[in-house]
Amino acid sequence: MKVYDKEVKDIIVKSKLPAADYVVNPYVGCTHKCLYCYACFMQRFSKIPEDWGDYIVIKHFPDIKHKKIENLEEKTVLLSSVTDPYQPINTKYQNTAKVLEALSNTKAKVEILTKSKDVLQDLNILKRMNHITIGMSLSTLDDCISRLVEPGASASSQRISTLKQLHDEGIQCYAFISPIIPYVTDVYALIDQVSAYVDYIYFENLNLQGAYKKKMYQFIETYFPNQHDQFKELYQHKDKAKTFWDTLAFDISQYCEKKGIPYKLFFYHSEIKKQK
Repeated sequence: MKVYDKEVKDIIVKSKLPAADYVVNPYVGCTHKCLYCYACFMQRFSKIPEDWGDYIVIKHFPDIKHKKIENLEEKTVLLSSVTDPYQPINTKYQNTAKVLEALSNTKAKVEILTKSKDVLQDLNILKRMNHITIGMSLSTLDDCISRLVEPGASASSQRISTLKQLHDEGIQCYAFISPIIPYVTDVYALIDQVSAYVDYIYFENLNLQGAYKKKMYQFIETYFPNQHDQFKELYQHKDKAKTFWDTLAFDISQYCEKKGIPYKLFFYHSEIKKQK
């Protein structure tokens, strides 16, 4: 992995996302190397020769000023939108901890979305924060599969264990079951496994576009050959895809409502959603 350095004027920037007022991306790039990574499009804006996943850029930023902190009162701050804030290299550089420390005594509504058990490294800071929510992304319960599709991230079992530890510490958590990989992700087993440790669950389908479509086709063909034709057909025919996802959305809704689990669906980021 190649490491670069970059000086930035500000680490907390205004967001273009509807669910966050501000975002923090402590690093550029992501070494999780997920086969389905939607953020790989960022490579086109970079002059870095290595492929996405093979480098990380360390952002060096000035101290977060008091005036900036005041502007964040009651605002939602997301870590992170296009990188995991707990990259393995974060253990050395601690960019995420620096930001969290600055936000720890504010009324900012801080949300962390990660695939890493390393979020526990900042547990002492998290426990001091007024409004903190931790989201953990999961696409499978099977550690062998998670190592194949998300090779640089923590194993699925480690992520679930992390949710339990955070829950036991009284920290609000949610599971982000994403992406749901057709014929691979056991959605209901995941719900059953995490429901005791989370306050709610989000769901998102696997969208295939760009460079990673071929990677996912190859993954299914190699490890799930019996499902390959179905999988490929699903992404080549919009009507079949709509039926598949609409049916799954309905079934998930029924399952969560029966169990009294608060949830929200982000299938094609459409109007299909429900939250108790």
